[in-house]
Amino acid sequence: MAKSPLLNFSNGDEKDWLLASIPAPEEKDYSPLYEAVDRLPEKLRLAVVLFYFQGEDLASAARILNIPVGTAKSRLNKARKILKEVLADETDF
Repeated sequence: MAKSPLLNFSNGDEKDWLLASIPAPEEKDYSPLYEAVDRLPEKLRLAVVLFYFQGEDLASAARILNIPVGTAKSRLNKARKILKEVLADETDF
């Protein structure tokens, strides 16, 4: 199979030009979110951190916190509601 001359990056100049022409992804500032999570009551904060930041599923987060799955779900719902209100006031997420 013949290589396309358009995709031949044997010369660094062409590769550099291509990379420079690709716009960088917009970087988001998530610090308001992290600060809002830090201000949550501990019970809610722990549920959020386990579920959203550490990637635990609901059952695992509940087991780690030694609470029923329904309680973990309630804490996540309450935390989301609080975060939504706080972040709506502070940013345009």
